[in-house]
Amino acid sequence: MASRKVSCGKSPLLEKVLKLWMAARLIEEPWRICGEETLGMKPVTDPDAPYYGWIPVTPIMDTQLDQIVIQSILHNLRTEVLQTLQIKVEKSRKKDWFEIFLTIFILLNTIELATAHDHQFASMYGHVSVNGGTRFEDYRLIESYFHGAQALIAHFRDALYAHLPFLQSKTRSNSVVRMGELSAEETDFLLKLRNYLRDETKNINLTNLKRQHAYETPLYWAHQLFVETWDGTPVTIQEDIETAI
Repeated sequence: MASRKVSCGKSPLLEKVLKLWMAARLIEEPWRICGEETLGMKPVTDPDAPYYGWIPVTPIMDTQLDQIVIQSILHNLRTEVLQTLQIKVEKSRKKDWFEIFLTIFILLNTIELATAHDHQFASMYGHVSVNGGTRFEDYRLIESYFHGAQALIAHFRDALYAHLPFLQSKTRSNSVVRMGELSAEETDFLLKLRNYLRDETKNINLTNLKRQHAYETPLYWAHQLFVETWDGTPVTIQEDIETAI
């Protein structure tokens, strides 16, 4: 839905947040050397290594390439997205509700994926943090992610109508259209999303995500946009998921 709005030229904000999402994924993937010039680097020959057969870049190059993306793309996009989003939330115009919803949903998904990547990295290399934790590579970074996620959710729930259009998308569709000045396509999207999240056959147990501290699980943060009552208490990182999802 977001990409469709962007392709129609209807939302510069969504275009920027999608670019931010893609740039964030770019630095999560390992860099490798392709082509004839390998800068003296050799392919990984250990068949048990995660990047067997690849020609890795040097550690310094890896850092430099990440910083190019972060400094040249991510920082600017983050500032532009958050400034525009803040203005739209403060104005609380009906016509902006759906755009605000999609923007925050994508940002929360970015946080979920970044959290999962940090956990995967820590698990892959067996790193132990200075406080003895092993679940994440950078606990301060993860804490900042969580703080940002809760701020986004709080802003959304303070905006005009907040989560009500989602909750009422099935029972009061006409009311939903008036609330957010939604098109038929947008209303149908909310209904399908609502049904998807409540489809027991898909084994999506959203009610347990927070209780189980399943931070790396998709929708851990995003589903909190839709609940009727929300607990904004700061999250204290737990080392283990209490019960398997």
